[in-house]
Amino acid sequence: MPPLLERLEPGRRAAALWSALALALALAIAGLSAAAPTIEKRLDSGRLTARGGQGFEMALGSLAAAPFSVPGDAVGDSHEQQSRLELFEDGRPLGPAHSLHQDVDSVGSGAYSHWGKALLLSTSDGTDPRANGREYRIRVQAGVHPTLWWLFLIATVAAVYLIVRQSDPRHFRIVFLRLDDGWGWSAAFVIACVAAALLLLLRDWATARTVSLSAAGLLPFSDALGYWSCAAEIAGTGDLTQLADWCGKRLPYTTFLAAAMGLTNWHPHLIYAVQALVIALAVAALALQAARLTGLIGGALVALLLLAYANEHALGTTMTEVAGLTAGAAGLALLLQGSERARPFVLAAGLALLSIAQVSRSGAMLILPSVLLWTVLVAPRLGLRRWSATGMAILALSSGFVLQQGLAQSLHVKSGASFGNFSLTLYGLSVGGKGWAQAYQDFPELFNTVADSSRNPQASSVGPGEALLEHATPVTAMAPAPPRQMKVAGAGRSPTPPTPTRGEGDLERAPGATFTVKDLGSAYTAVYALALSNIRRAPDVFLGACLRALAYYPRYLFDFAPWTPHSWQYLKGLLILGLAWCLYHWRSPVGLLLLVMIIGEAASAPLIITDGGVRLFAGSIRVRVLLAALGLRVIAALLWPRQTALGNAVTPRQARGAPTVAVTAGALLVGLSILPATGLLDFARLPAVTAPACPAGEEPVVARFDRESPTLALAMDGQAGTIFPLVVSQKRLLAGMDGLWFAEGFGALRPGATMVSAFRRESDNLAHGCGLFLEQRPAWLTPGTLVRACVAPNDYVTIADRPYLRVRSLAPVQTSGSGGRSQESGPAGSPPEPRRAERLASDADVAGQSTFRLGAAPGDSIK
Repeated sequence: MPPLLERLEPGRRAAALWSALALALALAIAGLSAAAPTIEKRLDSGRLTARGGQGFEMALGSLAAAPFSVPGDAVGDSHEQQSRLELFEDGRPLGPAHSLHQDVDSVGSGAYSHWGKALLLSTSDGTDPRANGREYRIRVQAGVHPTLWWLFLIATVAAVYLIVRQSDPRHFRIVFLRLDDGWGWSAAFVIACVAAALLLLLRDWATARTVSLSAAGLLPFSDALGYWSCAAEIAGTGDLTQLADWCGKRLPYTTFLAAAMGLTNWHPHLIYAVQALVIALAVAALALQAARLTGLIGGALVALLLLAYANEHALGTTMTEVAGLTAGAAGLALLLQGSERARPFVLAAGLALLSIAQVSRSGAMLILPSVLLWTVLVAPRLGLRRWSATGMAILALSSGFVLQQGLAQSLHVKSGASFGNFSLTLYGLSVGGKGWAQAYQDFPELFNTVADSSRNPQASSVGPGEALLEHATPVTAMAPAPPRQMKVAGAGRSPTPPTPTRGEGDLERAPGATFTVKDLGSAYTAVYALALSNIRRAPDVFLGACLRALAYYPRYLFDFAPWTPHSWQYLKGLLILGLAWCLYHWRSPVGLLLLVMIIGEAASAPLIITDGGVRLFAGSIRVRVLLAALGLRVIAALLWPRQTALGNAVTPRQARGAPTVAVTAGALLVGLSILPATGLLDFARLPAVTAPACPAGEEPVVARFDRESPTLALAMDGQAGTIFPLVVSQKRLLAGMDGLWFAEGFGALRPGATMVSAFRRESDNLAHGCGLFLEQRPAWLTPGTLVRACVAPNDYVTIADRPYLRVRSLAPVQTSGSGGRSQESGPAGSPPEPRRAERLASDADVAGQSTFRLGAAPGDSIK
């Protein structure tokens, strides 16, 4: 017998042996999971059978031998999208995966579904895969058999139980009940969260993983590109004229991003790092506060889940989820601290941050009246006068709306489009749950799009379906337009809007209604009026759509968790136990706060979940995470009642770290949001330059690569990838996209291809945006180089539904303070009237000997 065991008492000796065996079993299963193989297989097209329409089916059988398995999708909340199988056609990824079977048959276009042990697929062009001569391959990461995961759970719980049963009560209290957040623990949590966030960001760049709507975690497109473009114009010019209506909807995040651009000297990697830092501080604050309620293990779970959510929807992208997650987590930490110690100013700060979270990332808005009700109910228990506490809460909860309006006034932006997206969602629900895009299909005359990207490749790409209206146009509602297919940008594992079960075509319009459309805000107002008219005429249709949408809420509570769908059930179980704890302690301010907040989120779910999934809950996601952590405390109390009683008898010390870290995160977010309106960001202004002339038939585009114009390049064959600048292999880029709807365009590119989201610097196009495409990045093009690209308006490629102008020649641009002339032969032409004369550079010299000529065949288009 080992000497260490000989020193133990017989009872503890047996417990140590059993816990060691349980831990060994758990570690063995975890090791098997890490060693799970990746399976690649060529499909035998002769075994495919036609399903009718464009669909074909093939039996796959068991793809992995025991103890591994490759599960397919199946019926059930946690099994609907559990398959990780990828399908390739001649090396190019097909998708979307997890498609409805009727979509595979009727829509096709590469849609497929791994259902059970069968594969349902369609080809990219609707041809017969048995006769088109193409090769179809599958790739899937195997996993440990679910039975072994249950053994892992049982072994882990048994080991923890046996170890804790013999542990010191003080250690038990720290791990499971309450962690007094002294400065040492606070520093440990902050360092761990910041390091984890930055490492996740570096991993995204190194592996070319696409985050939300940013390719390889750096190149934005769709909505992310819209926010980047708006922020760049604010920081670079001090104005917001391009896409002003669209950007004005959620200004707190846009101005925060603009401040980050200016303070980092426009370095994209540092901009994303600043976002990661602010997110990590907010996560650390809430994790510390959770540790005061649930112990070290509960705080660690909160940090892990919130960082996992950020990894899916906030880190490495420029979406409003950044501000929603940061303000929401910091606000809840302050609310919990204020309710514990009855500190009115801390409560007010927490309420204000909750308001900013919901304004920045519109989502579960019903949380705001819920916390107002909570303030009214708990004010006497906190030693506050009810009316004064109510007034304080109303003022604090209006902070987000005041901030939005104040920023709009300072930037001279109309705020009528604020919260306009909800009008589209409400209209979709009013006609039976057809989704936010239905209003665009039924009322195209309401939305005069900025530019049709298929005809004008120089148009700046905004989010799907977003529109700006340039002229006041009276619109009369008529009969509904015929439905048409729309490609809608998805994010992660968002649910598909439910299909209405009855016809509601007669509800789509109010015949004879006339609206005067002046801008995007008035268009949204018209959609609100139409939606409310539908609801008044047929409330049963609206309620039915809401009930169908509500069914999705419990299914996707934890689909951002970094584990398999089976683990989501464990987290849901913990959440239920956390709810039980809150119901038992409903008289306490903390218990009642969490109850009203989860009720507010659940009540908001039918109105938003089908149009964006879990990412729309960025401002409230921390509530369900904290409830899951409380579930761990309930389990500890049930398993070890004696240690729990001893731990609860200890009087907690006053919190130190959590409120400090939360205030720091909130102050950084709000302070940076206000900074562009103060004039203190003027040092970051970007001067316009006079663009040197291009050959006849071509137009100049002046931009600075790898700065305000983020750039992504594909590595040449045999070339190693780099992070600064971002150069990635195409294989890694496609693997990081994981079959998303836009992956096909990137799959058609060749090695060396370079994509740029250009922020134009010409005097007559300052702050305009366009996409640039290079066949190969020249060696002299270092990060931060200001260049002149010559492009032809009709020569472009289309990637991710955005046109990228093909660059025909490229040359560096040098600016100076004297009256220099271009070194290129021929006159540069007279400069046009500058848009901002006070910021116009006096000249622009081009080094002709460095001109990089790019051969291209015009008219190519990558779909």
